[in-house]
Amino acid sequence: MFTAAPLRASAASFASTICALAPALRDAKVDATNFVEPRCGVTRVPLSGYPLRMRTGALAMIDTLGFKGIWHRASPEEVLSKLHQIRKISQDGSQEMHELLCPVLGLNKDHEVRGCCVSDTVVIGVRPRDGRTTESEIATAIAAAGVLVHHVMWFGHIVPPVWTYRGCITTGAFEIEDNFFVGPAVDEVAELADAADGPFVCLSPRADAIFRNAGTPYTYQALVEYRVPMKAGACISTHCVRLDQHAGLASERKRLREKVLGSFPAGSLAVAIKRQHTIDFYDHLEKTDPSPE
Repeated sequence: MFTAAPLRASAASFASTICALAPALRDAKVDATNFVEPRCGVTRVPLSGYPLRMRTGALAMIDTLGFKGIWHRASPEEVLSKLHQIRKISQDGSQEMHELLCPVLGLNKDHEVRGCCVSDTVVIGVRPRDGRTTESEIATAIAAAGVLVHHVMWFGHIVPPVWTYRGCITTGAFEIEDNFFVGPAVDEVAELADAADGPFVCLSPRADAIFRNAGTPYTYQALVEYRVPMKAGACISTHCVRLDQHAGLASERKRLREKVLGSFPAGSLAVAIKRQHTIDFYDHLEKTDPSPE
């Protein structure tokens, strides 16, 4: 017969353990490079070597559009392999990728870049190394985040199974360390990341205002102005990460466009609407930035 006695005993034991640990937890200290809990007898756990402090920069959060249905059109091995590769690009190699791309693209490379992946969600943060938060510095961080997000999106388009991303880039204070990301900027970007009705990675209103005011004197325009359709039914004029390759050949643009549009499964009105919004965006890009023949 079931009895609650063992449960009561376990609860009492747990409560007594918490009471015993309370003074140690209260007195535990955290310094800039290690978690230190001396009275608990916990071994120091070294972090990545970065100082733990929240600073201002540009923060991007993107996730795969339609990821729940990916298992109907790709094998688990293909999906896991691609997620692993994206993690290596965005988390392990984001700083290296930034330093390689920025000189070629005309961007200031003097940034601290951190990436984090949780399932199909990718988070990338870009901050000036010296902590400066002038409008010009933050605008450059926004542009750099756009370039890095565009690179991840491009990888999503060319490596099977093909998928697209939706998300947001904002500005504010944040911290990224291993697999956690916190701060006011994280709260805002998480709220806005799935607001668009299609594969759009948009600037938040605040980030867009900073980007516009600073101008865009960059060699590569990963961010383009567009009236982005939102799930609420309205459109918002902002900048978003382009789907195609800037100045790419017409044949290559057409091939990638067909691959991306082919990734939208048929049969759902909501998916059909997102696909049409994607077609409209591609048409806009081709009209405003024609492919060289």
